[in-house]
Amino acid sequence: MLQKIVLLGSGNLAHHLGRYFYKNGIIISQIFSRNKMTAQALAKKLDALVDSDLDQIVRKADAYILCVNDDSIKELSTQLSEILANDKLIIHCSGSKPISEINEFFINRAVIWPIQSFGAKSKIDWNEIPFFIEATNSCKDIVEQLCRQMNWKFHPIDSERKKLIHIAAVFANNFSNFNFIIAKEILSTLNLGIEVLKPLVESSQENIFINGPEESQTGPARRSDTKVVQMHLKELSKEFPHFKELYKEYSNLIMDYYKTKK
Repeated sequence: MLQKIVLLGSGNLAHHLGRYFYKNGIIISQIFSRNKMTAQALAKKLDALVDSDLDQIVRKADAYILCVNDDSIKELSTQLSEILANDKLIIHCSGSKPISEINEFFINRAVIWPIQSFGAKSKIDWNEIPFFIEATNSCKDIVEQLCRQMNWKFHPIDSERKKLIHIAAVFANNFSNFNFIIAKEILSTLNLGIEVLKPLVESSQENIFINGPEESQTGPARRSDTKVVQMHLKELSKEFPHFKELYKEYSNLIMDYYKTKK
């Protein structure tokens, strides 16, 4: 059972993960971060040491969790390989990066990816979040035990399949959020806020998880109502020409999709 952890990073993920570990009895031995202000704020909440010098990293932790941006994982794990013993458990939390980003000097390497966006003020229900995990054979049991210890819903996965899950998440979450940015920009010209769409969106989201997205699709493209689609494209040409092609592409994709389903 893991009892002592070092967190590397002090951003939103480190804050949420660190507090959850601490709440569930895991000792956060140290916070390592280049950002002293955020690291000290987090360390104070977790009764942890804090440092920005890797040479001062705690050597006797059970695991080292890299809560850093994706492009820093490889470099940071390589730096750790020059300091720590090769049997230390090194974990990263990226959805887009494979387990091979962790330097192969370490025997015990793992990925624990919570499929969730972590904002500074997000309310996180850890028991509902799916976790996708990958680990070398030497530490697979330890990583799974940690997930059970934290009451997480976890799914073993390899790096290749994780790529597809990450792509699905980008479509469902990141692209849909940008659609709200577009909607907000359009509504702002009418002095309306995004909240006027809240009942519609909440009802649609509920239907997606009850009936499935295929059955929940509505709108002019779903009905193949080309007159309305063309009217919308004409209006977009006047006011929002930069969104016209996206609207057209969405409409064509939806109409083509449901033609094949007939």
